[in-house]
Parts: sequence; C-alpha cells; structure tokens
Amino acid sequence: MTFDEEAPRAVDVEEGPDPNSVRRHAKRMLTNVEYLRKYRRLGFYKPHPRQLEFHNLLAVEKCLRAGNQTGKSTCGAAQMAMDALGWYPAWYEGHRFDKPAPIERPYEFLG
Repeated sequence: MTFDEEAPRAVDVEEGPDPNSVRRHAKRMLTNVEYLRKYRRLGFYKPHPRQLEFHNLLAVEKCLRAGNQTGKSTCGAAQMAMDALGWYPAWYEGHRFDKPAPIERPYEFLG
C-alpha cells in the first residue's frame, strides 16, 4: 500500500452492551425479596435498642453521639429517609412530619 491509497475504514464501530438491557436482565435475575432488600433497604431496617431510642424521640431536632462502628450513619440515614419520604414503620413512635417534603423545593425540609 502506498501513501496515496486510503486505508480501509471500519464501517461498524463495535460498542458495548446496552446498559438498560443489562439492568433489566439483572433485575430479572433477582427474586422480589432480593430486589427489595437491595434497592429498598429501609423496609428491612431493624434498629438496635439504642437506635430505637433515638428514633422514638419526640423532638424535631435530634443528635446521635456514639463510638466508632456503632451504626450512627445507618441510623441517621434511615431517619432522614423516613422523614423525607413520610414513610414510617409500625415500630416508629417519634416525631412525624405531616406530609412528605416536596422534592422540588428542598429548602423547606432541611436535614
């Protein structure tokens, strides 16, 4: 081949698999309980007695202080999700917001 000749070009560029089809396939592979446990963890949250004491406080503002690796982040995330969604489990006896926070205006609900 000389420099004057054009090199053959690949017409079809091979791409990876469609991400949506991969996600749909993975979703089919999980049972319903496995899917809920993976993507809706709040429904499976079981607090320890000290965490339960924190959740059941009637105060609007709460503070959780504890040692390392004791579940503070999990407890705080669960409380934030419950308040943001307005979804409270049967065991919950703490302060409840009347309605879920509007997602469009997050400044009305500060966490």
